[in-house]
Amino acid sequence: MKSSFSNDIMTLILDTEFDGFGGELFVVEENQHAAVLRERLQIARDLHDTLAHSMAATLAQIRLVRKLAMVAPERLAEELERAEEVALGGLREARAAVTRMRYQAVRDDGLGAALGRLTKRMRLRKGMNIELNVDAGAFVLADERAETVFRVVEEAVHNIERHAGVDRGLIIAKVKPDTANGYLEVIVRDEGKGFDPNVGVIGHYGIPGMREQVEMIGGSLLIESAPERGTQLTIKVRL
Repeated sequence: MKSSFSNDIMTLILDTEFDGFGGELFVVEENQHAAVLRERLQIARDLHDTLAHSMAATLAQIRLVRKLAMVAPERLAEELERAEEVALGGLREARAAVTRMRYQAVRDDGLGAALGRLTKRMRLRKGMNIELNVDAGAFVLADERAETVFRVVEEAVHNIERHAGVDRGLIIAKVKPDTANGYLEVIVRDEGKGFDPNVGVIGHYGIPGMREQVEMIGGSLLIESAPERGTQLTIKVRL
């Protein structure tokens, strides 16, 4: 009788421990699944933005060539050459986007190093001068949150190049003290054309997509801008 009671107690303890362990496994699997979904969403956005920008530029060039065929055929050769350059540029950007997806720049080398490479790449390839100010705390961050922040900053810098009408900008990344472990604050600023943040662009992820990425890691995104008054993007993520 005593042995049977002891066995029942042991079985109950083991069942309880197993259920708890199973719950932990479920949480881990759910977190892994969420991480995979976030990564796929990021890849989709990167490809969409890169290809959409390239195809729009190519389409505009094709339409120009079509008009010239009727009104100024002597300029066709020149404009076809430009169309080819636009298409090749888009192909290079698409290949670069795929390479960036395969290489996890932040988790491999840290946020500071990844931002440094970004500013160097923009200077060498696009002739843009992006000033960079990263403190020691932000420089060494290398987790999934830092990777997401980098991708949003990268998109913001490309938006300066594509839309702001200026060839310079500023990135500031700092870890600031808080009641807990502090938080990462990243600012991307330009003095360009500016825009109305409340007006979306049809067919483009833009601001809602950037904000969604930041919110997925528990952060916030503030965009301050107005026509002809430049743009400032501020990301805050608790560490």
